[in-house]
Amino acid sequence: MPFPVINFQDFSEAHTAYQTLLDHATSLCYVSCKNSLQDECCANLENFVTSGSRVLRLKLNVLGDEEGVKKLIVLEAQLTAIYHELACLLLLKSNEAEKAWDHLVLAQECVKVVGRFFGNAEGQFDRLRVLEMLLFPQQSFMSVGIIVQESECSICTGNYEICDHVAGEIYGAELCRRTITKLELKETSFLGNKEPKDRRCRVTHISRNGVKVNLMTRETESCEKNETILYGYAARYN
Repeated sequence: MPFPVINFQDFSEAHTAYQTLLDHATSLCYVSCKNSLQDECCANLENFVTSGSRVLRLKLNVLGDEEGVKKLIVLEAQLTAIYHELACLLLLKSNEAEKAWDHLVLAQECVKVVGRFFGNAEGQFDRLRVLEMLLFPQQSFMSVGIIVQESECSICTGNYEICDHVAGEIYGAELCRRTITKLELKETSFLGNKEPKDRRCRVTHISRNGVKVNLMTRETESCEKNETILYGYAARYN
């Protein structure tokens, strides 16, 4: 039965529901758990974050309860991290390893938000890194050099470069995010095992002697030239 998301009256009520959902979700964070249970849990996690908790955040903001808003953002980040972890496991079981990697990275990013505002997320972040080492081959990363031509602020929806908001800070009931909408790619750099800001920026394939290898799944296919395929880009070499 789906978890009932209600119109929470106060933070205490939301926290009780959060704890129940968190306990259930963490009990399903195993590859062996049934897909349908994990799917249902993902839907309930998303419902909690996008409806019940969000509505309460807006109420608390009207009441001037800044601390309550911050606490709800932490709860939402925590549940969103679990959502991405479950999505990662589901995708791995569906043989979609590359999409699964992206969800694991997003889970790690959500835990960073928890750590920033709550200050106690090291254990969860370390656990996700251990999970990464157990489930995925070691990745080689890239760094891209770009010129941001246009970016949008999630708070005012205006030009982020000239507005007064700062990404990662809380304004009213919302966490500010910067969305780059237009850019110019200048260069890409190979980092090897060094980590970029976005760990989804990685070498996905490499080829030699007419055989291309997927560095995530180890699948091979024939190709005409030696090439390195980056996440979203392709660079050829002789």
